[in-house]
Amino acid sequence: MLLVRSIVRWTRLILKSSLVLRDNEEERFDEDRLMDALDQLSQLSLINYQDATESYSMHPLVHTWVRERPQMSTCEQALWCQAAATTLSRSILLPPLDITESAESLRRHLLPHVNHVLDFQSKVQSRISENQKIRKSIWPVTVSTFGRMQALEAAKFSLVNVQNGYFAEAEILQVKVRDFVCARLGMEHAAARKITLFLAGTYSLQMRMNKAAGLQEEVLQACKTHLGPDHLETLKVMDTLGASRCFQGRFKEARELHEKAIEGMIKSLGPDHEDTLLAVDNLGRVMWRYFKYAEARDLHAKAVDGMTKTLGPAHEKTLVAKECLAIAYLSIGGDVLGTAHDLMVEVLEERKTKLGEEQPWTLLAICNLARVKSGLEDHVEAERLMRAALPIAQRNLGENHFGTLAGTTHLAQVLVRQCRYEEAETMFTDVIQRQRYESAAREDGEHPDRILAMWYLLQCYQTHGKIADAIRVCDELVTAVSTIGGQGLGLLHPFAKKLQVRREELIALEVDTDGTSVMEPAVT
Repeated sequence: MLLVRSIVRWTRLILKSSLVLRDNEEERFDEDRLMDALDQLSQLSLINYQDATESYSMHPLVHTWVRERPQMSTCEQALWCQAAATTLSRSILLPPLDITESAESLRRHLLPHVNHVLDFQSKVQSRISENQKIRKSIWPVTVSTFGRMQALEAAKFSLVNVQNGYFAEAEILQVKVRDFVCARLGMEHAAARKITLFLAGTYSLQMRMNKAAGLQEEVLQACKTHLGPDHLETLKVMDTLGASRCFQGRFKEARELHEKAIEGMIKSLGPDHEDTLLAVDNLGRVMWRYFKYAEARDLHAKAVDGMTKTLGPAHEKTLVAKECLAIAYLSIGGDVLGTAHDLMVEVLEERKTKLGEEQPWTLLAICNLARVKSGLEDHVEAERLMRAALPIAQRNLGENHFGTLAGTTHLAQVLVRQCRYEEAETMFTDVIQRQRYESAAREDGEHPDRILAMWYLLQCYQTHGKIADAIRVCDELVTAVSTIGGQGLGLLHPFAKKLQVRREELIALEVDTDGTSVMEPAVT
């Protein structure tokens, strides 16, 4: 009984005390009170202190007894499960509160605890439902509801899942929260807009860009209506939508959104604010898509410098900017390839340490490091890295996830550089199937990633001496590029001119019937 009373006493103390657990940064954190509670629990042998990691853990026997003792009723289990959920929830702050590296690290380490609580909640609720079915009573049965507290918990737990790369699990939680909040508050309320953007971000991470952009467009219109076109929240949503438009191949619209957002943010926040720097980094991606690699490099470098000072060198947003800068260097080539390699090694090591070796951001870093190594002529190592990462991506993300498709495309490029044309052609032919890009392509257009894979296939055919096949793919590309951005804007893209020149070269090669003048194209 002493054990039970001790657990109850200290759990109530922790759950009730906003001085220990908090939902915002304005309330003071009473470290002395927390340490006193931990000391009392240690004296009762309910928890153990680990000197090596400077952390506390519950004794395994106590953990097993609390969770599995047969005399605990379903009602008591539900109560304790909710106590655990509340404790976890109140240790998590939603953005923009506490966006530091330490907060990110905490949320990543909470994943197994969050998953255990969610799993146990589901089991307890199932048992309660079964008990209610066999209950013989004239009184109505109380049905559990999804209210404000549950919505807040679900939102926080979804954040933990997102940061650990479990996007599908996060989506399930966020959909429930959005349905609840929007039904009661409407899109004019800030909470409804925030959860809608949160869900859109999760769709983006799954590369379901059409769904993401649709929600972001809805939020942007609400912001313009209720806040005005120059409000800071409107500008941030504008930048977010611009990033989605870029992935959809609507580069002109993306550029306009980013530039307008940056202009407004500089006036409101200054050039060195985190949101301004994020918009600058996003604009760099658009410039890269326009083949303006020097401009992309400068924008990414500015973002890296600013984020390093503002967020820290190992913050995930800083790492993303460093990764973009490395790819800009790769595209420029020459002497800066070594710098690109150093950046990608740094990014990969940080993600392995913080996220694990199978997390999607880690897999992306492996792919991009392999691309840089191939650019440095280390094709064997590049192939090894990609072949190790691709099966993990297929298993965790799915074969049609854009990360998986991009990884396959870049592996095929490495094979081309090793003159293994048949293998590469098989990969390219599989990757360019139109239906694999339906989640992000416009209804009346092609997705830029498919177009890039087709361009690589064209180069492969040409290098392999299959000029007729190269011309066929080139003609398909001309049609595909004309759809980029809609309204015929694709014909104005620099790539359209590049295709025209390449087609003329291919026609000239086809005329050469002795087969001795096959040109080896520059592989980019």
